[in-house]
Amino acid sequence: MPVNKQQGETKDEYIGRCISIEVGNGYDQEQAVSMCISKADEEFTTLDEFKKWRNKPTSANVKDIMYNDETLELVIKFHDGQIYTYPSISFSLFQEIYTGNAAPLTSGENRWHKWEKGKAPSVGASVYKNLVRRNAPFTRGGNLR
Repeated sequence: MPVNKQQGETKDEYIGRCISIEVGNGYDQEQAVSMCISKADEEFTTLDEFKKWRNKPTSANVKDIMYNDETLELVIKFHDGQIYTYPSISFSLFQEIYTGNAAPLTSGENRWHKWEKGKAPSVGASVYKNLVRRNAPFTRGGNLR
């Protein structure tokens, strides 16, 4: 199981903690060092680029989306004006949602976009698959700044 970055953790702190955990999981020191450095390079390079990342995806459902890696919050504003904040969202889950790593279950169109059943990528379908279907905890409202 991969060792996830903790909020506020530096790259060096992460690598040290990761090595300790992976050695405890049965990997030898050399394997653990290699695995943890590789994971840290991936996590910290990507996360540094996206400290507080927001965008307006092409979506029939989602108007704005923002991810903050410092608070691990995902804030989504839908075209109907509702805003939802999802706490404790990993960066990899945010990436899946933002890239639309799901296909719609139906076909249709509205004034914002057209979608086709089974045709990915779909940000709205990914929100449904990864958050709604999994009953991810959320609060109504939030801040997209």
